[in-house]
Amino acid sequence: MSSKKRTALTAAMSAATAARGKAGAGRGARSPEPEGRTASTTIAITPHVLNVLRAVAFARKAGGEGRASVSSVIADLIEKHRAELETEGRPYLPK
Repeated sequence: MSSKKRTALTAAMSAATAARGKAGAGRGARSPEPEGRTASTTIAITPHVLNVLRAVAFARKAGGEGRASVSSVIADLIEKHRAELETEGRPYLPK
């Protein structure tokens, strides 16, 4: 690809990205940022379990603004059962 074509492509991509950013600016409020640091992870779950988590996320979103968040549903489940989980994992938790 020639330098001119590459430059034109880069400019077009930048313009498209900027347009998407402006178009999304008027949407509803964003979900609040999670407190503290977060880490990304991947989990293997069955499609049925994923559908249940998504359904719960959308049900929670229906009452308010922001995005439906499967991560938020999982974080809430973990917080609800934190004591049990920490007891079970105590030998492997950092001190």
